[in-house]
Amino acid sequence: MEMGYGPLWSLAVEEHFYIFWPTIVHKAKTRTLTVFLVTVCILVPLARVLAFRYDHGAGLGWYTWLVADGLATGSLVAIVLRRPIERRQAVAASWLLLTLVPAFGIVGARFGILTAQRLLGAALQYTLVNLFFAGLLLLFLVVGTSSRKAFVNNSVLRFLGYISYGVYLIHFLVFRFYDLFVQRFWSSLEPRWSTSAWCVCGSWLWPRLRLGWHIFPANTTRKDSCD
Repeated sequence: MEMGYGPLWSLAVEEHFYIFWPTIVHKAKTRTLTVFLVTVCILVPLARVLAFRYDHGAGLGWYTWLVADGLATGSLVAIVLRRPIERRQAVAASWLLLTLVPAFGIVGARFGILTAQRLLGAALQYTLVNLFFAGLLLLFLVVGTSSRKAFVNNSVLRFLGYISYGVYLIHFLVFRFYDLFVQRFWSSLEPRWSTSAWCVCGSWLWPRLRLGWHIFPANTTRKDSCD
């Protein structure tokens, strides 16, 4: 099936996770889950290598079997945090990931790790992204349970968190309408993903999201309200 609307492909990946993962968690012990998740993190980059080699590189970010290592990484973080772990260990792990991942990216840039158009990048670009955001998640959790929690737990960030999934689902559509409008009525504006496009689309979205937030508080924009 061809890519139609990007966010729906991402939603499909998540639904696969929600369908199968609870059953696996219910049936397996923690040690088995850990081994399974580590195996997924190893095998999925190899699957991306095969996809790249056989000219299926366009689907590296779409198909569940090519991005499942991201889900596995998040699940591993959840398992680790449910084990006895000291705060300083969590801090050390977060900073280790947040420093080593950019370092690997810089060193591997000359070998193509930052682009999916080369073999190394096709295999490991998403791995670096997954590990970096695992470190960022750990850092936010550490800060959010400390005396400095206001930095990561405030009204602005909570509001953005509530609307984020709704924005994610419709932002491609908004940009497509922007492109159609620009092509027909205002050709001097820059195309999609430019600074002007972000400003125009953002200024159109923001008041509508604020209005929706006041009329339907947390019901239409929060993903977990539908799960």
